[in-house]
Amino acid sequence: MTSEEEPVAALIARFRALAYPSRIAIMDALHAANGVVTEDELGRWVPEARRNLRTHLAALEKAGIIQRVAASDSWELQRTAPVEWTDDMVRGSSRLQRAVQEFERLLTQRRIDRMRQWAQERHHSWPSEWSDASTSTDYVLRMTVQEMEDLDARISAEIRRARDQARSREAAAEEETVFVTVSAFPLRLESS
Repeated sequence: MTSEEEPVAALIARFRALAYPSRIAIMDALHAANGVVTEDELGRWVPEARRNLRTHLAALEKAGIIQRVAASDSWELQRTAPVEWTDDMVRGSSRLQRAVQEFERLLTQRRIDRMRQWAQERHHSWPSEWSDASTSTDYVLRMTVQEMEDLDARISAEIRRARDQARSREAAAEEETVFVTVSAFPLRLESS
């Protein structure tokens, strides 16, 4: 394997390790717990993964996405191995392109499932203040590539600020995990 092929092979391995809804749910639990959880906690938080939890954890560890905390049954996110790619890498490898498409399909399905669940539960399972504070808004804007990149940078900075603020304070009694999803992409509207 050439040095140019190594990053692509590592990415394909990461995408394949993540190509299971249960493993995506495990990653969500790790993120919600600020990066460290025990196997017992994962079993409670991700019941659909309980039966094969160790297999899922081993696959994520082998791909360099998580690691076991020394001498314990806890796992943590491996911050040194983000799942990032460039369009040039994807265009240069049909295997990576398929792996990225499958990963993005799973993430899109997860977003849809969570939005459906929220729509079904919000008025009878959640206090009104959570329902009132929630947001769901779509925009269709005219933008250049640079403007879209700038928008992404500003939104990402705000998300990081909110995450860091939550991590720096004591846990609050009224605190809940909040799912935030942001997408921006070009769209060709058919003329009528």
